[in-house]
Amino acid sequence: MKRELITPRDGWQDTVTRQGLVYRTVDDCDLWNESACYRFTGTQIEQIAVAAEQVHAMCMQAVDAVVSEGLWDMVGIPEPYRPLVTASWKRRDKHLYGRFDFAYDGSNSPKLLEYNADTPTALIESAVTQWYWMKDVYPNTDQFNSIHEDLIARWGQFGLLRGGLIHFASMDTTEDIMTCGYLRDTAEQAGFVTEQMGMSEIGWDRGRNMFVDTESRPMSTCFKLYPWEWIFTDQFGANLQAGSTRWLEPAWKSILSSKGILVVLHTLFPSSPYILPAAFNELPGHVVRKPLRSREGANVRISRGSEVVEESDGPYGTTAGGATPQYIWQQAVELPSFDGMRPVMGAWMIGEKASGLGIREDQSRITSNLSAFIPHYFTR
Repeated sequence: MKRELITPRDGWQDTVTRQGLVYRTVDDCDLWNESACYRFTGTQIEQIAVAAEQVHAMCMQAVDAVVSEGLWDMVGIPEPYRPLVTASWKRRDKHLYGRFDFAYDGSNSPKLLEYNADTPTALIESAVTQWYWMKDVYPNTDQFNSIHEDLIARWGQFGLLRGGLIHFASMDTTEDIMTCGYLRDTAEQAGFVTEQMGMSEIGWDRGRNMFVDTESRPMSTCFKLYPWEWIFTDQFGANLQAGSTRWLEPAWKSILSSKGILVVLHTLFPSSPYILPAAFNELPGHVVRKPLRSREGANVRISRGSEVVEESDGPYGTTAGGATPQYIWQQAVELPSFDGMRPVMGAWMIGEKASGLGIREDQSRITSNLSAFIPHYFTR
């Protein structure tokens, strides 16, 4: 594993924009950086892929433990929605995708930092932008990236009628709209008709007890790029159990999108080389405190004893109540440093298969939504 400094392609800005990365700059920060890349060996890529699939299998056991043992408070699922989540899991509702964030130095076992199980982004960068970059810059090498093909194949495994309508809904932000648009394209390539809309445009037909689109058509299947924990606090959520819409990601994914799952995983698999110690009470030594529900590296604190090493601000960590803990503490693992940059390995799962790698890096120890995406390749 090596970070290489390289010369960006001429006109790369226009190139990546044409390929769908229209949100490549946010707040004057470039979210795509091709002045560097990471090189791996085939053995290292295999190590990441094996870790992702084994941790995924552990996560399935963790979800089953939460449901069967009633560990709802550990993952912060509100009581009114526990029957919905339980039914979704007992049906084994199929899921589409997710992204594990690993710390990995090229030698030791990858360590799970968190699981972006419900609404992971950086998908276009991982599936499309870096693939075409490799074809232009390192055409005789390979890349851990079968995301596009695996998404198309996954749509065909849902038992949906080909030619049927799938709705795609998101918030009105450029990245979310483009991510939904990309997933919509893979569904169309799999043979489905699609419609894209905003979450706020989803309607409820009281007479028919169903969710409908802007043309009053029933929404039988809907991919929503909108977190379950937000739905659980929205008025929108009150109709979920009465409606018959099939949601992607399914409701049981709300268990895995909670940082509390890191504690459940450590409880179930304390000897796993991939799982870091985690608890609901403050751990000694070098630790990371994370809100039970948080996104994009917000409200994270890294400390060593009483010393705060690094901390990020944000809106999370203050909404939990009752028996539900607000934070988890996880043993810290130092990210490797390459030229002063600290990479996080995003291992993509499509269904049950490890399908690709997306790397984001930052000088900070806390990876955020402004951390740059760096392409990779490997040699066999």
